[in-house]
Amino acid sequence: MNIVLFGDTFPNIQRSLLPVNLYMLSLTCKQYHKIITKDNIKKSIICEINRRLNSIFDDKYVEFMRLLNDANATIMGSFITQCMLGESWEDTQIHIVIKKAEINVSIVGATKTYRQNWDNTMVFLHKYRMNPQAIMDPNKGTHFMQYNINGILIKLFLVHDDYTYNINIKNIYNIATNRLIINNTHDTFTKRINLYRDNGDMMDPATFFKMYLRGFRFYRDNMMMSNEAIHNLIYKTIKIKGKRKREECESHVNRGKFMIKNGIIYSWTPTENRERYKPYPVFDIDTKSPYYTIVTDSKLPQCHVQISKCINHDCITKLLYPKLEHYHCTCAREKKFILIPKYS
Repeated sequence: MNIVLFGDTFPNIQRSLLPVNLYMLSLTCKQYHKIITKDNIKKSIICEINRRLNSIFDDKYVEFMRLLNDANATIMGSFITQCMLGESWEDTQIHIVIKKAEINVSIVGATKTYRQNWDNTMVFLHKYRMNPQAIMDPNKGTHFMQYNINGILIKLFLVHDDYTYNINIKNIYNIATNRLIINNTHDTFTKRINLYRDNGDMMDPATFFKMYLRGFRFYRDNMMMSNEAIHNLIYKTIKIKGKRKREECESHVNRGKFMIKNGIIYSWTPTENRERYKPYPVFDIDTKSPYYTIVTDSKLPQCHVQISKCINHDCITKLLYPKLEHYHCTCAREKKFILIPKYS
């Protein structure tokens, strides 16, 4: 049995394993940890990258890889992560980066001049007749061509010559050199991700939403985080109690502005002449809520807010607590709260 597990037949078994399975196997015992090297795992990832590209481009694969090799192109981003995990995510994108010096491209308004290798790349991609879009990213100062090939979004980026890849947030594969750089291999294979970026900023809600649905777990300062801890970082939660029946209270939600004063949420309702508004008490704020003092700040005798029912398909509260009834509340001081209602 040892001959099968650790002997000459193992390389044949190894080639059939996905990168994530190979990595996990290397953690099972000291002998596998010794047999399966980092180079073995990187080679497995590169093989999976090429296998998927071959599947996407089919009979044009060899030509595609030759052109990208000539342009010293680099593949980066979540496509590599999917190859590592053996997964296929919805809205898959392949980001390909080419430095302008490699193709000598000059872009002035709508005028473009290309050296022959770049022109060949464009002609090759145009064969797919997928209505490519030329797009300028104003935030990064980069141009890119966007293609939809066999259901996969291909983004071909043109970057300045002094552009440097941030390996802290990117997985990178250079086609010409066959060089693969993986940021935090163990976290990727075990689907763990830091909720905070290296610059100290918290992950944006849209990225968090996608990664959560993809099965990633989140940590901060090397400590895994619960759903409650994550939610409290994104929103401040306040419990409220309806002063009347549910139907009457909810008839005021989404209709307009509210005012918070002395622990009571008032709806601003128009008077009969429609020229003035009068406060109408709708909810009591639970004084035991941790953030009660924020919305009842003694320095601000009244706080104007907007309250609405949750209709967002990308609501993080709904994502973490699917069955929790809640309202969204935005304060005039640009604070966001989640209100948890209770009715008699």
